[in-house]
Amino acid sequence: HWADHGSLALLEFMSPSLAGAALAAIATSRTGELDPLPRADRTIELSGLDAAHLAELIELHTGTAPSQQTLSEVVARTVGNPFFVAEVARLLRATGRDDEPSSWSSALPQGVRGVLVRRFARLPQSTHATMLTASVLGAEVDVTVLAGIMGDDRDNVLELLAPAVHAGLLLDLRDGRLRFQHALVRDAASGELDTAQRRRLHARAAEVLEATSGHRSAAAIATHLAAAGDTAAAERWAERAGDQALQAAMYAEAADWYARAAEAGTARAAVKHAGALARCGRIAEADQAYAVAIARARAGGDAESFALAALGIGTLGGGFEVRLLDSVQLRMLNEALDAIGTDDSALRAMLLARLSVASTLGAEQARRVVMAEEAVAIATRVGHAGALAQSLAAWCDAHAGPRHTDERRAAAAEMLAAAQRSGDPELELLARRFEIVAHMERGDLPLAWRAIDAFTELADRLRQPQFCWFARLVEGMRAHLRGDLDTAQ
Repeated sequence: HWADHGSLALLEFMSPSLAGAALAAIATSRTGELDPLPRADRTIELSGLDAAHLAELIELHTGTAPSQQTLSEVVARTVGNPFFVAEVARLLRATGRDDEPSSWSSALPQGVRGVLVRRFARLPQSTHATMLTASVLGAEVDVTVLAGIMGDDRDNVLELLAPAVHAGLLLDLRDGRLRFQHALVRDAASGELDTAQRRRLHARAAEVLEATSGHRSAAAIATHLAAAGDTAAAERWAERAGDQALQAAMYAEAADWYARAAEAGTARAAVKHAGALARCGRIAEADQAYAVAIARARAGGDAESFALAALGIGTLGGGFEVRLLDSVQLRMLNEALDAIGTDDSALRAMLLARLSVASTLGAEQARRVVMAEEAVAIATRVGHAGALAQSLAAWCDAHAGPRHTDERRAAAAEMLAAAQRSGDPELELLARRFEIVAHMERGDLPLAWRAIDAFTELADRLRQPQFCWFARLVEGMRAHLRGDLDTAQ
């Protein structure tokens, strides 16, 4: 019930492979909170503990076997929930009332939250107050950040929280972090703060994180700012968190952050949201998000965001593969070119390059060549490495065939250097692909093998199926040419 889209997709993907493996995947969910359930060989409906096991659990926590009357009251009130039973047993033992049946019934109407609040009350006041402050940081607490929020010394904060650790409400992770014993413990502590206190503490937490770790804590800062009610700032930091997740190839997480950033109504964040969805393979959602981005860009006269949306909408899965004979993409690219004007810019070069590639099979070859050559010229003049790499890719695509092999090999080498300068590994992979083809066309197998090794090493490092499949393809081709049919297969 807490799993995200990616976790459920992974479980669904793994399920068919588990039957013959020495591996078990176990997933837990509250009844009715996950629909549909992933495929499972066995589904076990958990109920509460029966009376005999409850008696054993109560004796474990109180040191005394419960009377039959007490046990009946426990069964009736807890429905055998072991967490409820254990928490109430600890409380009643601490107050010396664990053998009174009426005590069990009076403790339970407050629920577990009430039980935990009572446990908090036994702590020193300074410990109690520090725990409430710590609750805004989440299930795990960085003591350095907590000290920053409180304006106190780190060692002193650890000393203040020592009674809570001794009581088992906090666990000491021994690395400068503490963890609440259970999510409900943290929730109960947070629930004791009023709304104004909670907002102030979240705002202060965002300030401390920004000062101490900056963009590295973008996700946490966005979360705290949202809880503090600073919506505009939260959306800015959500976009930064999305950028970080995207760079780490955590596309589902990036999509979630960009969705939060896009709530501000900006076209730029909507474009990023669409791109991350495409990377997740959620193509229908990506197309809808691109439509939102285009509508916002048109309404706001945002030519740059419109152009970025036009560049994104025609890709397959957000990578460098481009849809062909796609009338919507072609219309958007032409409209974007009109919107940004005729001045030299990296964006204009990229639009021309993409239009040249997207026009394959649907436009005169001479026109595609002219657009690709103009894109290369513009990118060279503005000195933008990424735009130059994309423009050279379009140039190579427009000059296919053995008549242009030597020119394409030279262009691929120039593209590789530009891609490496830009720091874009995907453009580097595309350059390597053009290299492989050119070397193979010339029959220069040693250079082709080196290009294949370089491609597969980088593709496997990125761990993206849209690139790894091509690595296996060319490895299979190489094995086949060597006569190693088993490896080729």
